[in-house]
Formats: sequence, structure tokens, C-alpha cells
Amino acid sequence: MLEYLANFNTDGTLSFNLIEQSIPQGYRPVTTVYLPFVQTSGANVVGYGRLRLNPDGTSHMFLTDARYTEHGGTLMYFTNDPFPED
Repeated sequence: MLEYLANFNTDGTLSFNLIEQSIPQGYRPVTTVYLPFVQTSGANVVGYGRLRLNPDGTSHMFLTDARYTEHGGTLMYFTNDPFPED
């Protein structure tokens, strides 16, 4: 799970810092993958966004609405790790 800390900056912008520094080895995608999502507040759709996961373990979140919103989704991707032995 990736967790983000929202920062409300003095210039009125909103930025996010990834609490977990990177996706752990063994869980990183082979190629860059994107998770599109809608931003919701209660029962209302207020914006759209996407989460980008990179093969080096970094991730970036892009949002169209800077307010505090809920968002979630499911994403499947391939990793380049050997199959674990029993």
C-alpha cells in the first residue's frame, strides 16, 4: 500500500509526499503503469486523477482538484521477479 501525506502550502497549492519512500523491490512494475481514478467527496465526483508507478519504485499522483478527496482503485501489473520457491 502506498500512503501519501498531503501538504497545504502557504501559496495555496496542495502537494503530496509519499510516506513510504518507494515501492519495495519485488513489487515494482516492469514498465510504467497508470491507475486512473475519480476524486469523490461524499457521493459527488469532484475531479479526476491518476497514479503513476515507475519501475524504479517511485510514484507520482496527479489530481485535477486540490481539495481533500477520496480516491481508490485496483491495478494489476507484471513484475520482473523470479517466482518464489516454497
